[in-house]
Amino acid sequence: MELQKVKLSNTEFTLWEVEFTIYKSYDKKTFTAEQAKEHFISLSDNLEPYDFEDDSEDDYWYLTTDFCYYACDGGHGGNIINDCLNAISDDGIKMDQLDYEYKWNKLDISHDHEYIPMALSTYGNDLKLEEGFIIGECLAEFIDNCSCKNCK
Repeated sequence: MELQKVKLSNTEFTLWEVEFTIYKSYDKKTFTAEQAKEHFISLSDNLEPYDFEDDSEDDYWYLTTDFCYYACDGGHGGNIINDCLNAISDDGIKMDQLDYEYKWNKLDISHDHEYIPMALSTYGNDLKLEEGFIIGECLAEFIDNCSCKNCK
């Protein structure tokens, strides 16, 4: 395996922040407030829900929280949500049992460079950043002239 090394500023590398809001409702006839909270925490890999109040007129507990994941690509944004959902699942959050919404923003890599390693891990292609260079076997997502064995 031969690694390529390209200066990050010479690539199409794009950094994305994806903010997820997860939520779940619990029937008060089945769950106490504490049971609902414990169940939510078990599904969300120990993320605490925001405070919720007992609205006696409502038949449900509504629990929700927010968190961010970071992703990267060559600028098109086409797979960033799926990449994040795969990473979230790998991290233990049971998104298939929660309702969720998301929004994403493009970040400036010159100001938000501390998120690049997290984005590279979400991308999942054994890429790394060292001293301003992106290093990996295949860099086709980020450069036009990838010279790996699969792109030649």
